[in-house]
Amino acid sequence: MLFHEEGFDPEKIAFLEDCLDTACGLAPKLANVECNGEVRKKLALAILEGVARGMRARDELIDFALRSLPPYRLKRAG
Repeated sequence: MLFHEEGFDPEKIAFLEDCLDTACGLAPKLANVECNGEVRKKLALAILEGVARGMRARDELIDFALRSLPPYRLKRAG
């Protein structure tokens, strides 16, 4: 299983990095924000929070991370 309670194995780290890289790549288009250090950190923390909440699907984690950005939330609500 990719996610288990024993920590972050290399496969899991690679998966999480892919989610983060994808979210960063989408942020300029979908949230109109540049993925600088601060935004990247916010997205990374959101992905880790998503995992802690039980999210496992790549697209679900990416969307959850993007929702940590107010412009993305506003765009989705509008």
